[in-house]
Amino acid sequence: MATSEDILIADEISDALNGESFSIAFTSERLYVSDWDAKEELVDLQVGVWPAESAMQLWEREQVEESFRIGLSFAQKISAALRSDVDLLCDLVTEVKDFLELKGVTLADGRVYENTGWEYLARFAESRLDRNKGADGIVRYTGMFASAIVFDYLSME
Repeated sequence: MATSEDILIADEISDALNGESFSIAFTSERLYVSDWDAKEELVDLQVGVWPAESAMQLWEREQVEESFRIGLSFAQKISAALRSDVDLLCDLVTEVKDFLELKGVTLADGRVYENTGWEYLARFAESRLDRNKGADGIVRYTGMFASAIVFDYLSME
């Protein structure tokens, strides 16, 4: 079993997401690389939670402030999706961000970490989507919806 703080925090976040109901159903997975197989796995929405870079700084003599960055990635292959379909995926990412925004993490051993902020790495990766206007005049998107957010958790010890 892992004992690294960043891994344990990522596990807790993944469990919290899996225990919540969102506008689009998904199962999150704690991972290191979000390289899902496009043909098999990306047929369904994939959500990954991963430990990112951690930081440490001295804030008073002999006291250390540690923060742990946790990333979330979202991906799904889409084909001839309407703008409203892509909107729903963007809305889900915002919904998850809002859910985690003010939520701290308490590990099994009682250590507490507060969420101190978040940042989009990619709100949505427009380079992975192709826009096509059909003969009917309706715009549809094909490719992969991809989004990534990072959250910073500060040790409260």
